[in-house]
Amino acid sequence: MRSKAFLIVGVVAVGLWVAAELMVRAVGATNFPLYVRDSIDGYRPAPNQHGALFRRNDWVYNNLGMGVAGSFRPVGSLIVGDSETEGSVSFMKQADKIGPLLTKDTGQKVWPMGAKGWGLANELAWVNSHPEVFTLHRIMILSNSGDFGPAHPWDDEILHPTHRPMLELPYLLEKKFYKGDPVADDPPETTASTAIWHAALHRFLANYHGQVVFILLPIQSEVASRRDGFAPLTDELKSEGRSNLYVIRVADDSAWRHSLYQNEYHPNPEGNRELAAFVSRQLPPLK
Repeated sequence: MRSKAFLIVGVVAVGLWVAAELMVRAVGATNFPLYVRDSIDGYRPAPNQHGALFRRNDWVYNNLGMGVAGSFRPVGSLIVGDSETEGSVSFMKQADKIGPLLTKDTGQKVWPMGAKGWGLANELAWVNSHPEVFTLHRIMILSNSGDFGPAHPWDDEILHPTHRPMLELPYLLEKKFYKGDPVADDPPETTASTAIWHAALHRFLANYHGQVVFILLPIQSEVASRRDGFAPLTDELKSEGRSNLYVIRVADDSAWRHSLYQNEYHPNPEGNRELAAFVSRQLPPLK
């Protein structure tokens, strides 16, 4: 009798697990972008993919892994950055992301390239290894004050998945309770690691002769404190003495405020709309 009860409980448990797995698949809970590991920039979004997280937050990546539909063409501008440029599928639709918004506000094609966790070293490594973007008349680099350390490595299949999980429910449970490795997630800044992005910046500025625009986005806590965490970059840029190099400080936007953030690092959809509008107004004309 007891063995029969155990059998019934086991069958019910398996049935519930299968039902939960099917439900997770049905709602698209793991329909997120995939990444490619790369020896040059560490990792980047995989090319030629699209989907919609929870069948709601749509996303798309083109042939170069840029967060936009349509293969790359040498027209318009590039904006490169971290997760703010890539856009978070957890709380944004494709139309809410900075690339599509800048395209709409400027009236010119803007190609967005970014990956969550990237720092300036990753971003410049990607740009320097893709000479096709050097044909564009303008390259914008969107940075926050945490971007001036070493290149961020590929983490793992939770933060930067390279393939779909075979079983989606266990993956979601692991992701929910994932804590990560603090050292791997935020590598310590050293003289050697700082030299890497300095060298990458010099290489980029030496080889690219179009307009360069650095967009400096404060993190949420810096909005109230007015702390300027961009000295490592701005001091370096001042020494360049280049006429077509510009800096746009989002903190100078009188409409920029604490409530425009989803979290410490990322503006919400309303914040992205204000960011795109402000940048569009501040962009210098192309010569």
